[in-house]
Amino acid sequence: PSCALHQPNTLDARSESVSQKVKAMLQSFRNEHTVERAKSQYASTFPSYTVFELATGGGLLTLAAAYAGFRHLGGTEDVSKPLGAAKAKLFENLTGARCYGDTSAWKQWIHHIRDDDIDLLMAGQPCSDYASLGEQLGMYSNKGGDLFLKQVDIILTLNPKTIILEVVPTALDVNNGFEVKWVLGKLMPSYHVNANIVPCWIHGDCTARERLFVCALRRD
Repeated sequence: PSCALHQPNTLDARSESVSQKVKAMLQSFRNEHTVERAKSQYASTFPSYTVFELATGGGLLTLAAAYAGFRHLGGTEDVSKPLGAAKAKLFENLTGARCYGDTSAWKQWIHHIRDDDIDLLMAGQPCSDYASLGEQLGMYSNKGGDLFLKQVDIILTLNPKTIILEVVPTALDVNNGFEVKWVLGKLMPSYHVNANIVPCWIHGDCTARERLFVCALRRD
């Protein structure tokens, strides 16, 4: 029996065209946003806005701050385990700034930070306790879910001019969103606060991930 060869229709051709455009765009992003460019920015002696970072992780927020023209004042990461120590070393190598250790031990290192220096504080605390594939225990887990709340004490002590916090959007469902509401409520007396779920793909991330971003501007 004979069979007809599949002929691409207009939709197939259009999809292929879109795919090629996306590939080209992402390739352009990769070519422009290099580690070398970030290190060069952090090594610059020109005046610039300053940033401090809680939970530096794999360095994506750190890289973004460099591309935006910030100068880094330091960060935190749990260095009690090999992975955390490796992340801290990566951060210090990239920024030339100090990783001060665990966020939870903030009272031991916070005196090293001058609060009047910080234009932006950003944080992406561990969110496995809020993720849809996790146990969704939030602050009641022992995997770092409580850090989303504990970071507020650091923020209010350092008093940065602006804040960006990032977490998985399912944090709004865990414990009926208590942790998110608590953080927003603590910040609102001192900051104008806005929280939105952002689909990451519209900013060049080639995934379907979404993130809840809390952005705050000091009221003065």
